[in-house]
Amino acid sequence: TKKPLLAYNHDFPSFLRDHMMVRQSRPREGLASVQLTYPAIPGCICGVNEAGVAMALNHAFTTEPFNNGVPPTFMMQEALDHCRSVEEVISYFEAVVFSCGSMVTVIDETGDVSVMELSRERFGVRGPEDGIALTLNDYQLEALQEIEVPAEAKFNPKKYPTVFHGYHVHQHNWERRERFKELIANRAAWDVANLKKCLADHVGTDQGSIGTICRHHGTVDTIATAILNPVTRTLEAGRGHACQARYQSFEIK
Repeated sequence: TKKPLLAYNHDFPSFLRDHMMVRQSRPREGLASVQLTYPAIPGCICGVNEAGVAMALNHAFTTEPFNNGVPPTFMMQEALDHCRSVEEVISYFEAVVFSCGSMVTVIDETGDVSVMELSRERFGVRGPEDGIALTLNDYQLEALQEIEVPAEAKFNPKKYPTVFHGYHVHQHNWERRERFKELIANRAAWDVANLKKCLADHVGTDQGSIGTICRHHGTVDTIATAILNPVTRTLEAGRGHACQARYQSFEIK
């Protein structure tokens, strides 16, 4: 469509679905924004501000030791409060020591897009490929892959419930990436309607699984879905599985 859009599925334990909320922030010194978040966390998991900056957060699996760094969700909100471009967001983030591994996709109204890959001790930035920046729960930058949970790792049966047993930690990343490649190859234009279909995808079937883009599984479910538009400064969000979501549109007022 020649205009930037950010599509986001949020996957987490299903019992947290009803805790999701959309919040509007208007700081005394800063930029107004609207975000998708939880009441109990500092910051947010995605959002768009009045300067036309939109962001979304994905979790990463690292092998680094624990530290007392800053939660990435906190910096998400800080950036929405103060940053007017992708470049400013990157400068904000690269100066911080974080508490865990994450990927943050950030776009602005000009169409600039970057993905920040970060961990407790490492930081890197990658750009889009053919106009699309695809972010899952695995690092793409070599320096970050060095401290990522290895591909052969499976969930420890002594530490995880039965529903996790036998699955690779990265299994959903492998299956989703292959499906995204198919969808990207077969779509000429990515408008809002097509993005919603993509977020709701079950690989052509009625039933989702651990590796479908709209995830249905006892390990983790898609519990919220969103489309962020940095040009109109709007957030469309739906609670629950993307295949069943009834989107509501929220604007900054």
